[in-house]
Amino acid sequence: IHIDKGMKHGQKITFEGESDEKPGVLPGDIVFVLQQIPHKLFKRDGKNLYLEKKIKLSSALTGAQFKVSHMDKRIIHVSSAKGDIIKPGDVKQIEGEGMPTWKDPFDKGNLYIKFEIEFPTTIPPKYVEQLIQIFPKRKPENNNSKDIEVVELVEPTYDNRRGGRQEAYMEDDEEERDKDVEVCEMVEPTFESNQGGRREAYMEDDDFEESREQGCPVN
Repeated sequence: IHIDKGMKHGQKITFEGESDEKPGVLPGDIVFVLQQIPHKLFKRDGKNLYLEKKIKLSSALTGAQFKVSHMDKRIIHVSSAKGDIIKPGDVKQIEGEGMPTWKDPFDKGNLYIKFEIEFPTTIPPKYVEQLIQIFPKRKPENNNSKDIEVVELVEPTYDNRRGGRQEAYMEDDEEERDKDVEVCEMVEPTFESNQGGRREAYMEDDDFEESREQGCPVN
């Protein structure tokens, strides 16, 4: 069975008159219904693909660069523009790196990437003052009132009853392979109107889940 590029979950492939034959009875059709299995890296919505990516804070502030192993076995090198700060939950797009359209394989959707930022656990004291000078000045806090109680944040200690909550906060990093690489630059996403539901799902704060070498078009 040949499956054309861009075919969707639930789409049917029909072989007319290929079912069992009986004397005096016209043979029926054989119908195959496609079942799309989940991919370990990408999620599909129509002709668009969606990907979650964790990057370090330094990359988020100074420009991110990473490789993505695409479903057609290509490796694409993704980068953001210098000076473009990526915030937790931000979504960027790479045009033309989504799924091909059925019967029009040169018309492809976009690849949307949602970012998670990995913050350092500690910062050496000698760098703290330098960071204070770089970032916008903080508004001074007035703690002189007798009604204000000053406390300090520390690492949490979980008792046995809340062990599940601790596990919910732990996530694993993803591994990437190194092959021939295509270079792409991320841009701000432009969501089509019929993809509104997926856009909202990527913009919420609390809910979330690699043929031939060719260039990657950008805006």
